[in-house]
Amino acid sequence: KKIAAEADSRVAAWQKEQEELAARRAAEARQRNSSGNYNSGSSNNSSSGNTGGGDWYAEMRAILNSVGGGHVPLERVEGSCGGVSPYACAWPGRIGVTPAIASWSNWRKHWAMAHELAHQYHFAKWDAINGSAGYKQLFGNPETLANCMAALKGYVVISCSSAQLDYAGGVWRGSVNW
Repeated sequence: KKIAAEADSRVAAWQKEQEELAARRAAEARQRNSSGNYNSGSSNNSSSGNTGGGDWYAEMRAILNSVGGGHVPLERVEGSCGGVSPYACAWPGRIGVTPAIASWSNWRKHWAMAHELAHQYHFAKWDAINGSAGYKQLFGNPETLANCMAALKGYVVISCSSAQLDYAGGVWRGSVNW
């Protein structure tokens, strides 16, 4: 128990540090945007391995960091993701965003990154989640689970029951409850 408590403490300290760093980066991006230096993201970046793409991209990177996704690669996406044209999407091990997400409110951008980060946790435990009676009973689809997981980070877009929130919390912790 002592080792687990120490590990939890170190993880919490690291997450706080990442959130503070992301908040500083987001503030810097907002300051640049408000001073007229906004870049719509139309720079010539391919959809794989991007490390830039304008202030909107830097802002999304900072937001993803602030919701706990500092370890997940973020890519600029042009076109479709899984046959649809979303503003943001996830694949195992990475999250994609389009320049169109720049038009969203700050709150909605945070929700999107928390939601897409939730999918990364799905992918890590997909077999257990998909085979779980609790998942089938409470959610039935990964989007509802991702929304309830985002709700636990403060970004509520749907009403989640206490049972759904308990299950979603388990997935954030890396376990599938039932």
